[in-house]
Amino acid sequence: MDNDKRMAGNYEIIQSVGIGEGEIVIGEDKLNKDGLFFMVADCSTSDLFRSYENCLASGDYLEIAGIFAQRISETVKQLTTERDSIEVPTEVITDKDCISVSMSDSVKDKVVVIKPEILKPEYRMSVNQLMFVTGGNGAYPNARGRAVFCTGLYDKQSSRIERSDILGVMPKDKLPDWARKSLEGMEKARRTQHER
Repeated sequence: MDNDKRMAGNYEIIQSVGIGEGEIVIGEDKLNKDGLFFMVADCSTSDLFRSYENCLASGDYLEIAGIFAQRISETVKQLTTERDSIEVPTEVITDKDCISVSMSDSVKDKVVVIKPEILKPEYRMSVNQLMFVTGGNGAYPNARGRAVFCTGLYDKQSSRIERSDILGVMPKDKLPDWARKSLEGMEKARRTQHER
């Protein structure tokens, strides 16, 4: 059972809240020689490792719990501000709004819809679901690979998803206006790049 403990140095993580891009954690080191039995940190996880930043330690659990709650509150405010600044419709796209795809279908150079349940609750909206597929083994029919590389139509950020994360394909004529304009701009930029 001890092998299942999540550790940050000598601190066992006893509380965590995943929100936004990472999570906020509380750790406990019952044997800390300096009396700093509790710590709070921001945690980020990548495919390769987990890192803890902005760590603060104290012997006072309530002080650490207060900082933990304050960091959660600040993140919620930041996410709310970001969401409120979105000037396009943000409704969640469901399977009724797109065309389902099977593993024998190519999704290369198509707009795909990410399954809402793959996203954290605070990111479940159309601006985070609509992606233009640029490559990856998983973009091709019956591929052994699962990786699909894509660019977000709203934020233009490149990302890697799994083929199983795709809910379906969104035909151009069904795209919201903002997404259609974004796609047209991306396609124009690609044509210009190929002409060089």
